[in-house]
Amino acid sequence: MPALTSVKVVVFTCSFQKGDFTMKKMAFISRHEPTETQFSLAKKAGFELIPVGDIDAFTGDIPNEYDAICVVNPALALRALKFYNVVGVFENELRAKEGEKPTFSARALHLFKVESVEVSGYTNGFTPEVCVETIR
Repeated sequence: MPALTSVKVVVFTCSFQKGDFTMKKMAFISRHEPTETQFSLAKKAGFELIPVGDIDAFTGDIPNEYDAICVVNPALALRALKFYNVVGVFENELRAKEGEKPTFSARALHLFKVESVEVSGYTNGFTPEVCVETIR
């Protein structure tokens, strides 16, 4: 591996103002169909939420033909950052108590936006700069 000669971090401004993502397509990866609230929260953020089914969070092929992706599993969210600069995660307002059956009702859509880091001419999908917007 060549020695690290330079690191260039792409600095960006966090701006998720209305209109930034005018009805772009957002893949929704889950074994469940999205609720009306999830569709509504995505629409508020400027995304058409498209259910694409479930994949294995650790080894599954992440679809790359959408403008953004929304996932449930945190491991999949981290893997998706390699392919998407906007990753959404729905927040559950009905967190079950220990030992109770889990239930789900979306309280908010959290959008994580990242930019790449360039190292000696090579770009990777990770960055120390992450910007979050919450849609309620």
